[in-house]
Amino acid sequence: MLPNLRLSNGTSLKVRAIVAMDRQGFIGYQNDLIFHNPEDLKFFKEKTVNHICVMGRKTFESIGRILPRRQTVVVTSHPHEFLERTIRSMKAPDDTPFPLATKLPLVDLPNIAEAYGDINVYVCGGSAIYELFRPYICTYVVTEYSINVLEDGVKHGFLPEDFDERDLVRLTKKRFSSLNCSELQYGRFEGIRYTIKSYNRINGTNAAAWRALKKDMNAISGDMYI
Repeated sequence: MLPNLRLSNGTSLKVRAIVAMDRQGFIGYQNDLIFHNPEDLKFFKEKTVNHICVMGRKTFESIGRILPRRQTVVVTSHPHEFLERTIRSMKAPDDTPFPLATKLPLVDLPNIAEAYGDINVYVCGGSAIYELFRPYICTYVVTEYSINVLEDGVKHGFLPEDFDERDLVRLTKKRFSSLNCSELQYGRFEGIRYTIKSYNRINGTNAAAWRALKKDMNAISGDMYI
C-alpha cells in the first residue's frame, strides 16, 4: 500500500515543488544550481521560510549550510552517517531546528510535519526527489529562464567552457507543463529573461505517477537516494 501524506487528524500535507530551469528543463550542473540569481534566491526564501524543505543529500551539501527558519529534511541512503557528519561540521542558525535525515521520506514526513507544526512542504531537488514526490505535488513553482544552456550556457557564464553534458541534471517538463499555469513574477538575470510560474494540479492525482511510484516502492534499494 502506498503511503498517504496525512497527519494523524487526517489533514493532508500540501506538497509543492520549487525549481529553476532553462527552456529544456536543465536544473543543475555538477550538484550545483545553474542560475545563481539573487532575486530568485530571495523569492525561494520568501516561499519556503517557516515551512518544511525536502531535498536530497547532494542538494543539501551543495547549499553548504543549514537554511534558517526552516525544517530541512534530507533524503539519503545513510541517514545516521549523514547526521553525524552534519553535527560535526555545521551549526543551526537561531530559531532553526537541526536538519532531519530519512531514507523513507514518504513514510516519515507526516510525523515530521506533525512535530514541526506545519503542513506546507517544499520539494527542493534534486531530480530523483522531484520524481519521488511527483504523485503528491499539488503545485510546481518554476523559475523558467529563456535560455538553452547547452547552446548558450558557456557564452553567458552559466557553465564552464569545458563542461560535460553528462554532469547536467534535467527535470522532464512534461511532468507539469500541461497543468493550469499562472505567472507570478518577471525579471532579467545576466541579460536573460526569466519568469516565475505556478503550475497547479486541478484534476486530482496523476495515475501514471502513482503507478511509477508503486513500482519504485516495490523495488526500493539501498542506493536509491545516493
